[in-house]
Order: sequence, then C-alpha cells, then structure tokens
Amino acid sequence: MLFSRSLVVLGLSLAMVLVGINSRSGWMYWLAGMLLAALVVSWIDSLLQVRNLEVRRSHPSEVGEDERLEVTLRVRNRGRLPRNLLVVVDEDPAGDRFPRRFRLRAPRKSPLRYLREPGPPSVGSPAEEGGRAVLLLPHLEPGCEAEISYRRGGLRRGTFGSRPVYLYSEGLLGLARHCSRIQVVSPLIVFPSYVELEGFPLLDSSPHVVHAPWRDPSRGDGLDFHGVRDYQPGDSLRHVHWKTTARRARLVVKEYELDTKAPLLISLDNRRDEDNAASLRLLDAQARLVASVARYAYLAGHPVTLVAYRGIRPFSLEMSDFRSALRWLAALKPEGELGPREQLEALHPFLGGTTVLCKLMCWKGEPLPSASVFSRGLQAVLILVEPSRRLAASAGRTSAGGAERDLLRRAREALPGLAHVSLYREGDDMKRCLEEPLSGLEAYPYRKEKRV
Repeated sequence: MLFSRSLVVLGLSLAMVLVGINSRSGWMYWLAGMLLAALVVSWIDSLLQVRNLEVRRSHPSEVGEDERLEVTLRVRNRGRLPRNLLVVVDEDPAGDRFPRRFRLRAPRKSPLRYLREPGPPSVGSPAEEGGRAVLLLPHLEPGCEAEISYRRGGLRRGTFGSRPVYLYSEGLLGLARHCSRIQVVSPLIVFPSYVELEGFPLLDSSPHVVHAPWRDPSRGDGLDFHGVRDYQPGDSLRHVHWKTTARRARLVVKEYELDTKAPLLISLDNRRDEDNAASLRLLDAQARLVASVARYAYLAGHPVTLVAYRGIRPFSLEMSDFRSALRWLAALKPEGELGPREQLEALHPFLGGTTVLCKLMCWKGEPLPSASVFSRGLQAVLILVEPSRRLAASAGRTSAGGAERDLLRRAREALPGLAHVSLYREGDDMKRCLEEPLSGLEAYPYRKEKRV
C-alpha cells in the first residue's frame, strides 16, 4: 500500500521524466527509473514481510483488573525469506472495535505544546495505560520462531475471547507499507478489583442468627433437635431414631438444626442505557462494590446470593466460593430493561424472612422509587452509584449536611425501614464508602464515629 512518502517519490520520478523529455537528457530518465524501481521493490518487499507468518498468544486465563497481565507472543516464520524490521501490534482486549488494517503513526505534538515542552512527545506504555502494544521484531530467519513478552495494565472487567494481532512492515526502504491481520484466540477473564473491608455496618449491627436444618449431627455439640426423616444411603446407623423406626416399620434418622448467619442478597442495577460507555463504567463501579461486600460477607459466614437482570427477568448466583462470584461479576453486561422500582419488586422470590438486602442503584439525581418489598420489616442497605460528582466533594460521609441531608430525607420517605444509605461517586474511597454510610437512620442502631 502506498502512502504520502510513496506519492512524493512517484511525483518526483514523473517530474524527472518531464524534465528529461524537455531537455532531452538521458540521465534524467535513468534517475526516474531508479526511483520507480525503488518504489516497486519496496512495495514487493513490504508485502512479503507480512506473509506466511504464524502468531500465538499465551497469558494467564484469569487476572484482576488492578494487576499486570504477562503476555507472550510467539511469531513463526513459515516462509523462505527472512523477516526484518517487523512491527507486531497486539490489540487491547477491552477494545470495542478492531479495524481491518493497522497504520503506524508517530506521536506528534502541536507547535504550542513544543514551546511549552521542548522534549519529544511521550508515548503511553501498555503496562500502565493499556491500549495497543506496539513491539518491534528486528530479524527472524526462515523456519524460526521468535518470542516477545510484555506486561499489560489498564485492564477492564469483562470476559474476552479472540482479538487480532497486526503484522506491519514498511520494507527496508520505507517507501511502501503492508499490514496483515491474524485473529488469535486467547480466552481471558478480567475480575473486578475489590477492597478488603474491616466491617460492613448492616452485617455487624446484630448477630443475625437463623436456624437451618442440618443432616450431620456429628459436626459438634450444641445442635438443636429439628425432627426426623427417612433414612438415606450414607446416613450413620448411630443416628437412627429407633422408636419412630419401629412405629413406621422403616428406618428413620434424626435431623438437627445448625445456627447460621442470615443470608445476604446483593442486587445490581445493570440497566442498558443509550450511552453504552457510561453504562459500562457504572456497571464496573458496581462490580467492584459488590465484590468487596460479597467477600466480607462470605468470610464472615453469611450465605451470599447475587442478582442481576437480563431483559425483564432476574438471574442469580448462589455463592459457593469467592472466585465463582468474581467470574459471575466479570461476565455481567448492561442488558437489563427494568427500572429501579421494577427491580425491587422482582426481588420478592429471592427474599426470605431473615434475608438481608444490599441494593445497588444507578442514581442520576432522580426521586428514589418506593417499593412494597421494604414494607415487611426487611433489613436493607441502599448503595447509590452516581456517574458524576453532584454532591460537594468536601462533604463528609458521616455528617448528613446539605445535599446529603436532603438525600437521606428522600430515602426515608421512599423506602421506610431502610437501614442506611451510601453514596459512591467516581474517585471516591470505596473502603470508606462501604464502611461509613452517609448517616445512621432512625431504623438503624449502628453509628460509626467519624474518622479524624
């Protein structure tokens, strides 16, 4: 493919031909022929440089978005000619669109910026800022394989499959350029980042002990008798209830109760918005908040259920381990169609008598919705995720002053019985946001002292 440099050489050669015609100078034809030959040779050379190449990519299949991803590219030359000055471009896994061709452009600065910063323009590193990784392969012999490694940062939550690798060359003369695109499959799951909480007010305010049937009484003392049931293969004969067995003429075993902590239900607001980029940013922020709360609740012994929405239907995950929750959060997409009120009403099938609810909601300053789910004495916390800093950044989280007081008043009116409200905005301290609510409401006995 020709570009501006090629067009200059082509125009110069044509000008020499015209001068040679007018002046009848044979050496001008010779110079014009040399320039055209150089252009053709460069075009053929750059084309051959990017053909008959094989690329493989390897990296860990799972990584956190605040970690560095170690990526290794292996380029194999299957042709008969050596490759020189080959540019290998690895696309960002979080990219929205991958073009068919890649064009290497040198970074430039405006004249005014050159006056302020006389040095060369800075180029962001993929290890810090993410984006495309541009790597140089100086030489590759026929039949050989070269290995290029680099570190990638700036990762974004999500699940990614295949993405392209571009092979770019301008040949040895630099008068023409060609690019080939190779689609490389390398599955990657980027987990949302999280913070290690020292406490979560709603879960720490009371023991929240409930009774659940337990089928293995040998796990310890202090288990209360729950009832009897039919014998199942694997049950110990020591726990057979002989009186009931004799009366029913079949084996019956005793069943016990185990004291467990109240289950926690965490609901996300993954509504689809017209601005897809803004929806993804809000969902990424919610995923980090949910991962932090779920980790704390799971380590504290609370059964945790995560709920999101696909269209108008909710779908859930019962947390078996923290890593499964991270995978579930990584795969979330803004695909819900229910509004805030409908989302709360759709939680009825997931709520039991002792369930603690943590509801996250994208809030843009609109009135808070009221829902009947809060009318039955449910213990709940509302975490509002705001896309912009509407409230004053200097306002303390534990002092309900100004705009915060108005927000708390509206929360009391719309959602009676709500335990407390937290507000998270971009750039806020996530740990402090979750550990210190805006204020202790009347229905909430916990009040943490403001940090000095």
